[in-house]
Amino acid sequence: MIKMPWDNITSPGVMLEVTDACNIECRVCYKKKAKNMKSLAQIRKDIETAMKKRNLHTVSISGGEPTLHPELCKIVEIIKEYGLNAFLLTNGVLINNTYLRKLKKSNLDYIMFHVDPWQKRPDLPEKPKFEDVKMRLKELTIMAYSYGIDVSVSMTLNNEDKETLAKYNQFFFESPEITFLFLSKGQDLKQLSSKVIRIQKNERNKPYYDSEKDKIYEIIDFYKKNYNIEPYAFFPATNGKDFVAINYFIPVVYHDNKYSLFKIKSNYTDLLLMKIARIISGHYIQKTKQNTAITLLRIFLNSISTFRLHKFVQFILPALKPKRKLLHKMIVYDNGPFIGEDGHLVNCKYCPVAVIRNGKLLKCCLSDFNLFYDKNIQNTCGRGDSNPHGYSPLDPEPSASTSSATSADFVKI
Repeated sequence: MIKMPWDNITSPGVMLEVTDACNIECRVCYKKKAKNMKSLAQIRKDIETAMKKRNLHTVSISGGEPTLHPELCKIVEIIKEYGLNAFLLTNGVLINNTYLRKLKKSNLDYIMFHVDPWQKRPDLPEKPKFEDVKMRLKELTIMAYSYGIDVSVSMTLNNEDKETLAKYNQFFFESPEITFLFLSKGQDLKQLSSKVIRIQKNERNKPYYDSEKDKIYEIIDFYKKNYNIEPYAFFPATNGKDFVAINYFIPVVYHDNKYSLFKIKSNYTDLLLMKIARIISGHYIQKTKQNTAITLLRIFLNSISTFRLHKFVQFILPALKPKRKLLHKMIVYDNGPFIGEDGHLVNCKYCPVAVIRNGKLLKCCLSDFNLFYDKNIQNTCGRGDSNPHGYSPLDPEPSASTSSATSADFVKI
């Protein structure tokens, strides 16, 4: 798999927090709750700040719960005024046809619903089963899809989630209206902070091994065993040797209530395509919209560059028949943060969806519970911020030239 060619400046996304209020309880939540709502003037200022620090493609609207903001539709319109894509992250509790109609009129591009069994919410039973979650998700995703909005879902994984993970993925692949699944590891950052303090105090001269970092390989094995697919790309870690998140790009053909997947094997050609898109548009693309012709081209080039033209023919010919639909789906799994061998925190070298705070871009996982006592943690990540590349002092500085791919851009799995 290839290394995502982004860095703290070219990463195309940021997270815009419009409120810190929320209307549900999640088992593990790193956000601090209150009842504040950002003004439209502050939101404009935040967007302009982010545009100075990154070559943006998409602004993700978050909270708290952003649908609680009384001027959410206007916020979407403001994002669109700047020529950016608007991606709404919501728990969906307040979503209905009227709300979706207004959001569509404001030209919302993407919506992601976070519904899982570990939440306390008014639209699910007190102890929901997966079927309850599935029913609610189905209602929300089909409703949003009917308004022409690109639909995503997200799930937080806890240690006992293997069965739920399997069911969630089955639902994801069986649902042509859902294009993106975001999975994140449940992480209690307060406990993690205490653990780092304890390790640095008591075991500073001993190498530390955190089994949490291996969970990413469990996810890789899950998808290889159950769907015969492999990661398309990885997001590098601050320690320079691990990877914290992985990305899957999966072409899918739907037919007769069934689906077929094409196994992408990423290589230099895929890296080149991302760089060409950046040259043409001026920025990398955070999430590609559905385009059958472009999906076909990507499958063709991938099959040619990996000497699997016969696989391309076997996959595409059935897709040309009537009542068949060719789509691409994406999956991202975020495994961070975890503790490195030196006792310091390891997270993404750059944050793909950094949070805008007080004129700076902060790593989203540390934006509320930053480890201020750990001098090796760099939390800012944008053009003009201190240490703008976001490298820990433990890591070597990057070379001056980053224009060509090297062996470090790829990982065998």
